[in-house]
Amino acid sequence: MSEPTTKETQKPDVSGETARAEAWMVAVDANPALKAVLAAKFKEGASVEFFQGVAAAVEMTAAAKSHDEAQKENVAPITPGEIKPEPANGVMSAGMTGEVLEVR
Repeated sequence: MSEPTTKETQKPDVSGETARAEAWMVAVDANPALKAVLAAKFKEGASVEFFQGVAAAVEMTAAAKSHDEAQKENVAPITPGEIKPEPANGVMSAGMTGEVLEVR
């Protein structure tokens, strides 16, 4: 026999709220400056996907900024006179044809 279900024995399903709260925390960690705005969105009932999107957008923006900074680094140009090939010695195979090239 199963026991009758009463309000005392029913447990509310909070998995959706837990997922929303976790997604909210990830979004806030990604950009703490948005905490107040994200808290308001959480109270309005914004979805998990909304908070995941915010976190992803912040991460993509940071990655793009990092890429831009890397591109702006001062790299000295190489002039053709600076490249000096070293002489090669040895035997090389030409792949599937089996031809052998000797370099001295």
